Amino acid sequence: LALKIQNRTKTGERALSLIIKQKKTTKYIGTIFFMDKIKDDAKDTISKLFQKGLDIKIISGDNLNICAFVGKNVGLIESEDEVIEAQNLQFDTPTILKEQLSQYKIIARADPIQKYKIIENLKTFHKVAYLGDGVNDVPSISLADIGIVVENTTPQVKERADIIFATKHLHPLIDGIVESRKIYENIQHYLTHSLTSNLNNFVTISVLLLFLQYLPILPIQILIGN
Repeated sequence: LALKIQNRTKTGERALSLIIKQKKTTKYIGTIFFMDKIKDDAKDTISKLFQKGLDIKIISGDNLNICAFVGKNVGLIESEDEVIEAQNLQFDTPTILKEQLSQYKIIARADPIQKYKIIENLKTFHKVAYLGDGVNDVPSISLADIGIVVENTTPQVKERADIIFATKHLHPLIDGIVESRKIYENIQHYLTHSLTSNLNNFVTISVLLLFLQYLPILPIQILIGN
């Protein structure tokens, strides 16, 4: 029975077994299998996020088989070798943990404390955005540089988040990355133009002062020009 359940989890199904305990005996009732459908646009979204230079990881409380199934279907991993259970991570040795987190893209069977420690380690060498939807994700959302939640989560989680998605899709994240990078580039262009212009004024005035006995241009005129 255990082997049958394990085999079905390899296809992404979760298992809930029912048992009745009577004094010193237990009676097995049955097992319910259910599955969370992967969104049709998930694989395309993951691919686009990779193209934007993001490193994506899944930190889940689900078992290794389910995590591996989801990871393969969204294009995050190619084999189970890129999945590790949280209990096998070296939390007591930060340098080894850093290497493990660089090697594995999916961490399975992670509890809230382990999730927090993973985010804490990732922050030492990355800017970290964390997407969660449950109360047990609150510590990790608070710790991350950017906490992300969906609209229909609990108020406690929303209070800690920096970004709230109005829809259950990652497309707004891609749009946000594209637009924010455009804004950043525009700011850089403006600063370059402004500094170049002021440097020209400074050099010109400095040279003219060698020959003139008065200011060729007043500070207020430079400010008005800017």
